[in-house]
Amino acid sequence: MSTPPLPVSMQPWVSYQEMQNSAIVLYDIAAYYLPLYGLSCRNFFNFYPTLGFVEALIYQHEIDIESLNAGEGSQKAWAFRKKLISELLQEQQLEHPRIRQYLDEVGEYFELAQKMSRNDLITHRDAVRAAELRPSDIRLLHVILVCMLDKSFDEQLFDLLWSLEVSLEIKANLTEYAADLVTGHHNTYRMFVKLYGEEAPGYLEAEQERWQSTLQERLTLVSVDKQQLIKDFMSCHEQDYPSVPMPPIVQET
Repeated sequence: MSTPPLPVSMQPWVSYQEMQNSAIVLYDIAAYYLPLYGLSCRNFFNFYPTLGFVEALIYQHEIDIESLNAGEGSQKAWAFRKKLISELLQEQQLEHPRIRQYLDEVGEYFELAQKMSRNDLITHRDAVRAAELRPSDIRLLHVILVCMLDKSFDEQLFDLLWSLEVSLEIKANLTEYAADLVTGHHNTYRMFVKLYGEEAPGYLEAEQERWQSTLQERLTLVSVDKQQLIKDFMSCHEQDYPSVPMPPIVQET
């Protein structure tokens, strides 16, 4: 008689490297998302094992596609890691329709980022869609957190945060542009430079303005208390990650 496989939670799927790389996203959950539910960083370790495992697997895949550029094999590898995440969440009785959606969007981001890293024909829509999808992992962690807190899913809050998360993603890409040129990491500004050369800053500013305008519109639709939570989120984020001017363009050979 064969021995049944161990549950996902009892098997060694992640390493130190993935745990280290995922730390910045987990910090963001602790610093900016827990306060949305009246909690603080000191509460984070109640949620760390599950959130840390999920984000480490996501970073494991990002490391793989950046180093191996594995094509079809990469899609199979993501399908396997996605299955591990889903099985762990089922073990923990953490289930919500948005979990599947955000896992799918993480996979879509990986496909786009890999396509652009191969220098395939890049379109404006590719670059914009990748920027929209890149924060999908933090949206995934957020909905898992909601399930762990046994809270109702607040669609209005998630829609509001989507516009903020994309704005912050663009902001981070400006800060990280020089470093990403060296490492080859995906970067929205870098993609716009490939598309538009010296005109790239104008196109990126237009994207920033579009998402910031959407954010302001959505803020007017929520309660005053929720507006204040988002303003506190933005203020704390700016203190931790100050905005930088548009960096000078570097043309890649």
